[in-house]
Amino acid sequence: MKNAPNPMDEIKKRHRALAILQQLEQSPGYRLSIDVLLDWLDNLALTVTRDRLVTEYRALEGVGFLVSEESGEVVVLRLTEAGRDVCFGHVLSDLVQRPGPD
Repeated sequence: MKNAPNPMDEIKKRHRALAILQQLEQSPGYRLSIDVLLDWLDNLALTVTRDRLVTEYRALEGVGFLVSEESGEVVVLRLTEAGRDVCFGHVLSDLVQRPGPD
């Protein structure tokens, strides 16, 4: 018998996705290193392992919300126009928490 997925994990995953898109939107050139994102997510109580972050950003990349650029072990994420639309709530996605009214 498989363990049922924890609903809190899915909630945190959607909130992390929104936090990532919002931080990319506020970053110069809409770009940011995943190492910086890891530290920043920890400050938001959305702590995640590097492997889990890679899985999650690849899902966002798969639907066109961001693009990853790799140079050796350094990975930089860049927000796309579709990602900005989701970030501002103009488009909804099951992967990303809908932004609040602020």
